[in-house]
Amino acid sequence: MFVSRRIPPLLASRLRAGLSNAHHLEQPIGRLRVQPSTTSAIFTTHSLWSGSSDVEPIAKTLTSNAEPTQVDHASVEERTIPALQDFQEGLRIALDHDQYDVASVLLQQLTKIYSVDSASRLTVFHDFLKRDDLDQFDPAALVSVFNLIKSSPFEVKQLQTEGVFRFLSREGVDTSAFAAGFDCIMAHLSTLQTPSGVNALDFKPPAAVGASFKLTRDLVSDDPQRSLALFDLLVDTGNVPAECLPGEEAMENADIKFVVLSSLSKASIHWGWFLAAARFTLDLLDPKAKENPFIPLLAIETLASLLDGPVQRQPLEYMNACFELIEESHAIQPVPDNLIVQFYKVAKEYDQGAAAEKLYGHSVRHRHHAPTHPYPLPPNSTLGWLMQHLSTSSQQLDLLRCLASDVARRPAILPPAMRPGFIAATASAGNASLARSLWEAYSRGKERHLVFASPKLLVPMVRLFAMVVKQKDKQLERAEAESQTRRRNGPSRPGKDPAILRQDRASAQGFLDRLLDEYERCHHPISRASHFVFTTYVQACFVAGHHEEGLALMQALTERAELPDRHDINVMLNGIALRDPRQAVRVLNQMTESKRLSPDTTTYGTIMTRALDHRDFELVDDMIDLLVGPKARFKVPRFTLKSVAGILRALAFSRPEEPMEDRAARLRRAMSILEEWMTTNNSTSAQMGIFLSKAALQVGDPAMAFKFWDLMVRQAVRFRDIEHTQLRVAIANLVESHGREGSISTEEQERMLGLLERKSRNQSVHS
Repeated sequence: MFVSRRIPPLLASRLRAGLSNAHHLEQPIGRLRVQPSTTSAIFTTHSLWSGSSDVEPIAKTLTSNAEPTQVDHASVEERTIPALQDFQEGLRIALDHDQYDVASVLLQQLTKIYSVDSASRLTVFHDFLKRDDLDQFDPAALVSVFNLIKSSPFEVKQLQTEGVFRFLSREGVDTSAFAAGFDCIMAHLSTLQTPSGVNALDFKPPAAVGASFKLTRDLVSDDPQRSLALFDLLVDTGNVPAECLPGEEAMENADIKFVVLSSLSKASIHWGWFLAAARFTLDLLDPKAKENPFIPLLAIETLASLLDGPVQRQPLEYMNACFELIEESHAIQPVPDNLIVQFYKVAKEYDQGAAAEKLYGHSVRHRHHAPTHPYPLPPNSTLGWLMQHLSTSSQQLDLLRCLASDVARRPAILPPAMRPGFIAATASAGNASLARSLWEAYSRGKERHLVFASPKLLVPMVRLFAMVVKQKDKQLERAEAESQTRRRNGPSRPGKDPAILRQDRASAQGFLDRLLDEYERCHHPISRASHFVFTTYVQACFVAGHHEEGLALMQALTERAELPDRHDINVMLNGIALRDPRQAVRVLNQMTESKRLSPDTTTYGTIMTRALDHRDFELVDDMIDLLVGPKARFKVPRFTLKSVAGILRALAFSRPEEPMEDRAARLRRAMSILEEWMTTNNSTSAQMGIFLSKAALQVGDPAMAFKFWDLMVRQAVRFRDIEHTQLRVAIANLVESHGREGSISTEEQERMLGLLERKSRNQSVHS
């Protein structure tokens, strides 16, 4: 049965009946601003190109209202300047100099000349319509050009439409010029009939069809009459295939917007314009979409098409469009789980970690808001990849903790090969309890050796739990001192029980020892292990505080006739610096003088960190100068995040009995280093940002505290996070305090408080 590609008359009449009576296709509408028509004499321009002072009669003739046939040809011929060439050359010069009024006059005269000779090609007008600044010309001139093009079936078919579509998409276009341009586009589109039969197999519509889809969408709300006329033409020419139109059931309560945009979305998918399809569908996903059950179905269809489409062409744009569809569909009807799973897989395939991060963050945020429809976890094959992204590229510590918790609750979902890297990322983020839970969960079963024997897992875990042991030592020391104070002074508020802290400390130390024992057992005898496996164990020994064993192993390395590389030497220096940073400097100087080592940022950074641990601030400053001082040979933007974070921490660290201004000066230096580093680096450490912001608060500088927060914390930590909330409140309080004193301007105060999401209580004070 033959199916017409036109909109059925009954459907068209019903759609038009829903339009306001105020809309008439034949009349300009009030949405476009009318620009006054202005013209000027062209004598000056004419003189420029002619180089003659006696051309005023010709200029007057050219700007008169006389018909072209009334031009004094004899006068023109006497000067050997043909009239048509005069106009064309004058137009060229006027356009080159952006003389819009002069060019408008010449355009109108030229259209009159060309309208007499229908056999002439209209190349000059086609070239003119390619311009980006058509809205600067006299509307009457544009109308004359559009009408001239439209009057010739051949010329309208040859029209290059890019400039015209740009003109029609701009705000404030004169109504008459818009109407003429729109009619010209309609005439051109009527020539773009889609082929049938064999010719249709590999057919792709020209760019004008895609641009007309966008124009139809732009007009659907402001000018539905024209939008419907354009849409009807697209259906009639087959550029919106009949199968893309809504079915009878969908049409029962449909409005023009749904009919047009849903059809354009499906037609875009039909032609392979997937990103355009997403935009048309997104335009329908507003709060009213709940009233139309076919809109969520369209969103699902569009999302599935994008995920199955040619993502490799523009992976970033495709994945962002897919996420927008998922996000905007949530309040209406969450998309099916299988599409969420497919999203993660496609994101991994094209290494779009930021997109997967956004989707996982979206799912975490809505767990409590939509408990009846929780989003599925990332599929097993993507968990390790996503964790690696969260730990290295995004610094989203809260999402990293959430993902680690999700896996810890269901450890079987993580493939064995991904387990070491996943736990290492968790440990590197400082999540001791989660890292231990995961390690112990995977310490059973036939794949346990993958965790026990992993070099890339050993050092992060040992470093983390060596720090935990030190923290427990400090807590125990404070608790015992408080306990003695209570015994001397009588009952008081109870503190932490030293016995419990001793148990916690013993548990952490026991786990730390087990990490080393299991690794050594898997590679026994360790002295015969490969270079990387062996030196990793040496480094872990130094980190764990087993300095004598570490030095003995370094000696064994030389006995194996293997020269230590820079990494090995840095490990050894770290072990020495743990006990005596200045001894490490002496060893470093000896090795440098003997040309056995060229120190790098890790070398100096390691000694700086250990000197800070020993509160040797003079040595700390020496190392900082070697790293970032005037004579330093290193470039700050090339530092690793770990290196720059160590420098910032050392500069911000509080020193005993120092003037506040000294610490403030170091913080200003830290800010300068951070800004230089961020010229080529995007990721920062949120925890370091919190530390620096608090340091700035301690020296009474709210502007610096805010800046550290804005650069390093604001977008990296959830606003509802307790520590983040407390920090924002503290910064806001100091900002308001300085605002009352007048040391911060009202505008700057309101800007800061706005980003901190806190309204100023002092607004009236400065008004």
